[in-house]
Amino acid sequence: VLDNLGNIFDEGQLADLVKKDVLGKGVLSPQYAQTQAPIKPKLPCVANPPRRDAWFATVRDCCQHFLDVFNYRRFQK
Repeated sequence: VLDNLGNIFDEGQLADLVKKDVLGKGVLSPQYAQTQAPIKPKLPCVANPPRRDAWFATVRDCCQHFLDVFNYRRFQK
């Protein structure tokens, strides 16, 4: 999941996590891990907007939860 942060969060959300020292500045690069430019939520196989939006909201919430639970801030470069 960490390799796909640029495909799950939008650039503003990632910038907020960097500002809070949860993630390092590297996640803001379009070349970070598995990020496919541009940095924004992507789910090409789900065309139904309400379903897509619900999926992304849930995934973002889960990512944020695990970043907090595992104290990812500690490992930030």
